[in-house]
Amino acid sequence: MRGTIANQAPIAVSKPDQTLECASPTGANATLDGSGSNDADGNIQVMAWGLGDGLDKKKIIGDSAVLTTLAPCGTTRYTLQVMDRGFQLGLAQTNVTVQDTTPPVLTIAANPSCLWAPNHKLVVYELGKELAYSVADTCDPNPTVTIVGASSDQPDLGGGQGNFTPDILAGKKGLCLRSEREGTTIYGLHASSCGRLDGAGQGAGLGCDDVDWR
Repeated sequence: MRGTIANQAPIAVSKPDQTLECASPTGANATLDGSGSNDADGNIQVMAWGLGDGLDKKKIIGDSAVLTTLAPCGTTRYTLQVMDRGFQLGLAQTNVTVQDTTPPVLTIAANPSCLWAPNHKLVVYELGKELAYSVADTCDPNPTVTIVGASSDQPDLGGGQGNFTPDILAGKKGLCLRSEREGTTIYGLHASSCGRLDGAGQGAGLGCDDVDWR
């Protein structure tokens, strides 16, 4: 009896898509796992991981079944290529999304912290000057800081002499507080710091830290 034994193509198997939190501005380490790949003939010869959808040799990033690679912020597609000795090829793809959901850490200190004398004048507080701040973010080396609101525990009219209003003028980068109270007044500043990263033209998320200063 004569016959031909047909070589069967290998089956490439990649672990499911994964979502990771960025660990630095460059992204996060991702483990690509193709250890579930198999071949009915038992003659797998080559396994390789590449960037994107195609078979471009220039985009090969590793030649092992399990590979750890630095995934950039955003969503990146990786392709597993499995080849047997008969040059039959199997492909599998997986996506790795690196997002930024951890807000920056923001602290604010006002100087002067006490307005005196109560002469009804508006006193300017500018971010980076009278409103000193520090901000740090794991994923974004340059997070932005913006004033989103300011308030007082007393009404504009009342608690002191004179009839001047408003007592607070707030913008994104500074505010004015009226020095006119008799006794103790608590002003509240609500500021927001946001870090945004874009990887390969794809939004990787936006995290904000809201801080109340009193």
